[in-house]
Amino acid sequence: MKKNGLLKVLIILVIIAICLISFVGIYKKEKTNMISVLPEYKKTMNLGGRRQVVLEVSDETKDVIYDSEGNVSSDGLDENGNLKEGYTKQEEKVNKDEILTEENYAIAKEIIEKRLKKLNVEDYIVRQDIKTGNIEVTLPENNDTNRVTEYLTYQGKFEITDSETRGSINE
Repeated sequence: MKKNGLLKVLIILVIIAICLISFVGIYKKEKTNMISVLPEYKKTMNLGGRRQVVLEVSDETKDVIYDSEGNVSSDGLDENGNLKEGYTKQEEKVNKDEILTEENYAIAKEIIEKRLKKLNVEDYIVRQDIKTGNIEVTLPENNDTNRVTEYLTYQGKFEITDSETRGSINE
């Protein structure tokens, strides 16, 4: 009987020690500083709440206007919104089928993870459905969460402007 009671007390003490280590950590004194023995160990996660952001691949279409030579034109409409003579309008997907690949989905996920690191976001989780390309980001809820979600959806734009003609090429 005495051994069973001692075993129960020992088990309870071990459980308490594990709980304390998981919340507080283990530190040792080095000169005048206390250094964590487990520096890479995250002791707790943010318990203030989490926000899930789902980024879906767009299947929208847009109207593209072509001139008589087959070049994309931005001035093919008259003042009333009707097509000018010699111009044609076609409905095209915003994301063409040839760019909807697992490789490009993985690149998009990497870009989002880099943005989160540059914004110094901690405790985020990024999941991706590799078949559809949809990305789910779980963020800690705090004062910066709205700002971070805005930066996640920014679209990069590369523009070269010619100083002589003031024309530009968009990619």
